[in-house]
Amino acid sequence: MKVNLTVPMLTSIRSFVRAAISPETSDEDQRVGIQMAATLLLLEVAAADFEEQPEERVAIRSALQKAFDLNMETIESLLTEAEQQHDAATSLFEYTRILNEQCDQQQKFEILIQLWSVAFADGSIDKYEDHRIRRIADLLYLSHREFIQAKHLAQQKGS
Repeated sequence: MKVNLTVPMLTSIRSFVRAAISPETSDEDQRVGIQMAATLLLLEVAAADFEEQPEERVAIRSALQKAFDLNMETIESLLTEAEQQHDAATSLFEYTRILNEQCDQQQKFEILIQLWSVAFADGSIDKYEDHRIRRIADLLYLSHREFIQAKHLAQQKGS
């Protein structure tokens, strides 16, 4: 799918990234930036195999609720906004940068587990999902050991 990026769309994404990592940003804005970045990565994993599965959407909602203790109304609002930004995104780096600057290693590892839980939601791991999660783990500066450990933890939780 080819997306025509307009200047306002690119400006909006750049503004989002700058705002999320700015030292002057409030704690609330940083928290929302982390939630949005994580949501976008979850959507990226769900889209990796080019098939939208209802189980993956349920897993995304569950991951957001577990990771951030959000109510369903907030999750739906976050998903709506993230889907619009996801369609215009040109790189994973924009979102992993936010997580690298705002999260510690354990928090990034927990997000990696949630990414795997979305991939496992439909009952199989597609090679594209595996590759996308591997790429995200690399961009989050997580080791191969953490990549495998997160995969096993997500698989055990899903069993």
